Parts: sequence; structure tokens; C-alpha cells
Amino acid sequence: MHVTKTKSDRSPIYNNENINALNQGIKQIAAEENCPYIDVNVIFDDESGNLNETYTTDGSHVLGKYYALWTEWIFD
Repeated sequence: MHVTKTKSDRSPIYNNENINALNQGIKQIAAEENCPYIDVNVIFDDESGNLNETYTTDGSHVLGKYYALWTEWIFD
């Protein structure tokens, strides 16, 4: 999952560019293994493709109160 822009800009390791590269690798492995790949970034990202500040306090982890939103999205 993406991190906030602030967190991404400050970290040479835990940034959205690296996260996107890892996600592409995971997506490719999933396709090769005939497994679904679910990109949850679409529900938590802001308009610029970063984790929306609304959903986090540490810039990395979604607050527990949003897990229900995540669950509903998966079941839809």
C-alpha cells in the first residue's frame, strides 16, 4: 500500500516509487500463477496517487476505523 506524500518524499526506501515497483512485481507473479491481484491503493489514495492523509496518522498504516471500508470494497 502507498504511503503519504510526506512519508514518500522523506524516505529513500519507503516511498511510492519503490512501492509501485514492488507492486508491479507482485502483480506479475500473480498473473503467472493465475492468481487475482487486488490493488487497494485505489480506495485509499489521494488524487496524486499517495496514501490520503485522512486515512492515517503515521503516513504508512490505515487506521483501524477504515478497515470496514476496505472490507466492503473487497466484497463489492
